[in-house]
Amino acid sequence: MADVFPQKPGADAGWRRFAWPALILVVAVVVYGTSLGRFSGGLEWSHDYAQARRASAESGRPLLIEFFSPSCPYCLRMDRDTLRRPEVKELLTSFERLRVNAWEAEELSGRYQVDAVPAFVVLDADERLISRVDAYLPADAFSRFLRGALKAADGPPAR
Repeated sequence: MADVFPQKPGADAGWRRFAWPALILVVAVVVYGTSLGRFSGGLEWSHDYAQARRASAESGRPLLIEFFSPSCPYCLRMDRDTLRRPEVKELLTSFERLRVNAWEAEELSGRYQVDAVPAFVVLDADERLISRVDAYLPADAFSRFLRGALKAADGPPAR
Protein backbone atom coordinates (compact mmCIF):
# COMPACT_ATOMS: atom_id res chain seq x y z
CA MET A 1 0.00 0.00 0.00
CA ALA A 2 1.35 3.40 -0.94
CA ASP A 3 2.19 5.88 1.78
CA VAL A 4 -0.49 8.55 1.74
CA PHE A 5 1.66 10.90 3.77
CA PRO A 6 5.11 10.69 2.11
CA GLN A 7 7.98 12.30 3.92
CA LYS A 8 11.54 13.25 3.23
CA PRO A 9 14.17 10.75 4.26
CA GLY A 10 15.22 11.36 7.82
CA ALA A 11 12.15 13.49 8.66
CA ASP A 12 10.40 12.90 11.98
CA ALA A 13 7.49 10.48 11.49
CA GLY A 14 5.79 11.48 14.77
CA TRP A 15 3.27 13.78 13.06
CA ARG A 16 2.00 10.88 10.94
CA ARG A 17 0.38 9.14 13.88
CA PHE A 18 -1.84 12.22 14.35
CA ALA A 19 -2.57 12.80 10.65
CA TRP A 20 -4.94 9.86 10.17
CA PRO A 21 -7.16 10.64 13.19
CA ALA A 22 -7.28 14.31 12.13
CA LEU A 23 -8.30 13.34 8.59
CA ILE A 24 -10.99 11.00 9.93
CA LEU A 25 -12.30 13.73 12.24
CA VAL A 26 -12.56 16.23 9.37
CA VAL A 27 -14.45 13.72 7.21
CA ALA A 28 -16.80 12.89 10.10
CA VAL A 29 -17.59 16.58 10.72
CA VAL A 30 -18.34 17.13 7.02
CA VAL A 31 -20.58 14.05 6.82
CA TYR A 32 -22.35 14.96 10.10
CA GLY A 33 -23.01 18.53 8.95
CA THR A 34 -24.32 17.37 5.59
CA SER A 35 -26.63 14.81 7.17
CA LEU A 36 -28.28 17.42 9.42
CA GLY A 37 -29.60 19.24 6.37
CA ARG A 38 -31.43 16.11 5.25
CA PHE A 39 -32.69 15.22 8.74
CA SER A 40 -36.30 16.35 8.46
CA GLY A 41 -38.25 13.90 6.37
CA GLY A 42 -37.84 16.11 3.34
CA LEU A 43 -40.26 18.76 4.69
CA GLU A 44 -39.52 22.23 5.99
CA TRP A 45 -39.40 22.39 9.76
CA SER A 46 -38.99 25.50 11.87
CA HIS A 47 -36.13 25.63 14.35
CA ASP A 48 -37.46 28.64 16.29
CA TYR A 49 -40.10 27.99 18.96
CA ALA A 50 -41.55 31.52 19.01
CA GLN A 51 -41.85 31.59 15.23
CA ALA A 52 -43.50 28.15 15.14
CA ARG A 53 -45.97 29.21 17.86
CA ARG A 54 -46.92 32.34 15.92
CA ALA A 55 -47.38 30.30 12.75
CA SER A 56 -49.62 27.86 14.65
CA ALA A 57 -51.74 30.69 16.07
CA GLU A 58 -52.07 32.35 12.65
CA SER A 59 -52.82 29.17 10.68
CA GLY A 60 -54.97 27.44 13.30
CA ARG A 61 -52.97 24.25 12.77
CA PRO A 62 -51.61 22.37 15.78
CA LEU A 63 -47.90 22.59 16.50
CA LEU A 64 -45.91 19.35 16.26
CA ILE A 65 -42.58 19.53 18.08
CA GLU A 66 -40.01 16.87 17.29
CA PHE A 67 -37.35 16.50 19.96
CA PHE A 68 -34.34 14.70 18.52
CA SER A 69 -30.60 14.22 18.80
CA PRO A 70 -28.36 13.91 15.74
CA SER A 71 -26.51 11.05 17.44
CA CYS A 72 -29.67 9.07 18.26
CA PRO A 73 -30.02 5.97 16.05
CA TYR A 74 -33.80 5.85 16.58
CA CYS A 75 -34.12 9.51 15.55
CA LEU A 76 -32.19 8.80 12.37
CA ARG A 77 -34.32 5.73 11.73
CA MET A 78 -37.49 7.77 12.35
CA ASP A 79 -36.32 10.27 9.75
CA ARG A 80 -35.28 7.64 7.22
CA ASP A 81 -38.08 5.08 7.60
CA THR A 82 -41.08 7.02 8.90
CA LEU A 83 -41.04 10.77 8.21
CA ARG A 84 -40.14 10.28 4.54
CA ARG A 85 -43.12 8.02 3.79
CA PRO A 86 -45.68 9.74 1.51
CA GLU A 87 -48.66 9.08 3.80
CA VAL A 88 -46.80 10.52 6.79
CA LYS A 89 -45.56 13.55 4.83
CA GLU A 90 -49.13 14.24 3.74
CA LEU A 91 -50.35 14.19 7.36
CA LEU A 92 -47.43 16.38 8.50
CA THR A 93 -48.62 19.18 6.20
CA SER A 94 -51.62 19.57 8.55
CA PHE A 95 -49.27 20.70 11.34
CA GLU A 96 -46.91 23.54 11.97
CA ARG A 97 -43.63 21.70 12.52
CA LEU A 98 -40.76 22.46 14.89
CA ARG A 99 -37.58 20.40 15.21
CA VAL A 100 -35.32 20.91 18.20
CA ASN A 101 -32.21 19.18 19.42
CA ALA A 102 -33.43 18.07 22.83
CA TRP A 103 -30.02 18.39 24.44
CA GLU A 104 -29.42 21.93 23.13
CA ALA A 105 -32.93 23.26 23.87
CA GLU A 106 -32.84 22.36 27.57
CA GLU A 107 -35.51 24.85 28.66
CA LEU A 108 -38.01 23.60 26.07
CA SER A 109 -37.13 19.96 26.75
CA GLY A 110 -37.64 20.57 30.46
CA ARG A 111 -40.97 22.31 29.91
CA TYR A 112 -42.30 19.23 28.07
CA GLN A 113 -40.42 16.73 30.26
CA VAL A 114 -38.43 15.19 27.43
CA ASP A 115 -36.00 12.68 28.88
CA ALA A 116 -35.52 10.49 25.81
CA VAL A 117 -35.59 10.95 22.06
CA PRO A 118 -37.25 10.80 19.66
CA ALA A 119 -40.21 12.52 21.28
CA PHE A 120 -43.13 14.21 19.53
CA VAL A 121 -45.36 16.71 21.31
CA VAL A 122 -48.50 18.21 19.76
CA LEU A 123 -49.83 21.52 21.11
CA ASP A 124 -52.88 23.60 20.30
CA ALA A 125 -52.70 27.33 19.61
CA ASP A 126 -52.86 28.05 23.37
CA GLU A 127 -49.87 25.77 24.09
CA ARG A 128 -52.06 23.08 25.64
CA LEU A 129 -50.87 19.53 25.19
CA ILE A 130 -53.00 17.62 22.68
CA SER A 131 -50.97 14.46 22.25
CA ARG A 132 -47.51 13.03 22.76
CA VAL A 133 -45.37 10.02 21.90
CA ASP A 134 -41.88 9.26 23.21
CA ALA A 135 -40.57 6.53 20.94
CA TYR A 136 -39.61 5.50 17.47
CA LEU A 137 -42.75 4.51 15.56
CA PRO A 138 -43.06 2.86 12.16
CA ALA A 139 -45.01 4.80 9.53
CA ASP A 140 -48.41 3.17 10.13
CA ALA A 141 -48.29 3.73 13.90
CA PHE A 142 -46.99 7.29 13.51
CA SER A 143 -49.78 8.02 10.99
CA ARG A 144 -52.34 6.83 13.57
CA PHE A 145 -50.71 9.09 16.17
CA LEU A 146 -50.91 12.10 13.81
CA ARG A 147 -54.53 11.40 12.83
CA GLY A 148 -55.48 11.06 16.51
CA ALA A 149 -53.75 14.36 17.32
CA LEU A 150 -55.58 16.10 14.47
CA LYS A 151 -58.90 14.69 15.65
CA ALA A 152 -58.20 15.77 19.25
CA ALA A 153 -57.20 19.26 18.05
CA ASP A 154 -60.56 19.65 16.31
CA GLY A 155 -62.51 18.40 19.34
CA PRO A 156 -64.01 20.46 22.15
CA PRO A 157 -61.59 22.67 24.10
CA ALA A 158 -60.02 21.15 27.20
CA ARG A 159 -61.38 22.30 30.55
